[in-house]
Amino acid sequence: MKTTERFIQEYITREGTNPFREWFDSLKDVRTRAKMDVRIGRKMMATVNYQEGLLKRLQDPEYASEYLNEALKEGSQEMFMLALRDVAKAKGISQVAKETNLNRETMYRMLSEKGNPNLSSLNKLLNTLGLTLSIGRKESAA
Repeated sequence: MKTTERFIQEYITREGTNPFREWFDSLKDVRTRAKMDVRIGRKMMATVNYQEGLLKRLQDPEYASEYLNEALKEGSQEMFMLALRDVAKAKGISQVAKETNLNRETMYRMLSEKGNPNLSSLNKLLNTLGLTLSIGRKESAA
């Protein structure tokens, strides 16, 4: 999947409010928010403020799980690896590397767009992030 960088500029009113942020934060459904984060964060280069908000949301294991599942549904290994890197960044790459007994360079390489971790490394990483890998039945296209 070839990515094209696009930039989002957040609209701030004269009163200093951010209508998009207020609307996004009001969404109650975790899956909807995660789905939007995957699409906004990967289709376009998000602003620093957006990235900070994403990393804060990803500290919640439930949210991180939904975010990774939505990235998997996109059908691209690159998308999933970048989403996994976001989740690791939310906890702190150095901390994650330490807890998985992998060095930072290996961690960054593993979590790159072209990363291809073996199953044991992926399981170590997910375990450190408070997540697990599971398999489900494919949804039928009825």
